Amino acid sequence: MAFLYYILFFMFIYIIFTFFFHLLLNPYFWIIIGVFVIYSGFKRKSMEKQTQEYYQNFEKETQQKKQSYQSSNTHGDVIDVDYTIVEETED
Repeated sequence: MAFLYYILFFMFIYIIFTFFFHLLLNPYFWIIIGVFVIYSGFKRKSMEKQTQEYYQNFEKETQQKKQSYQSSNTHGDVIDVDYTIVEETED
């Protein structure tokens, strides 16, 4: 009985390998693979371009914020506070 299971197993393996072999020889399969490769290439280039633009804009914004902060903070780290004494009055 085990011999029949071995034959069944090898036939199953043979069918799977022949399916993949025929799939690899099919021109439609390679056309679909080519379309996916071209699409992924365009997608990758567009994502790289978008991320590069995002980082450039981010750098510009941070530089502008840094310059505006430095120009408004002329005294460095000194904080100028005006204290006023408020007298409490009883009504």
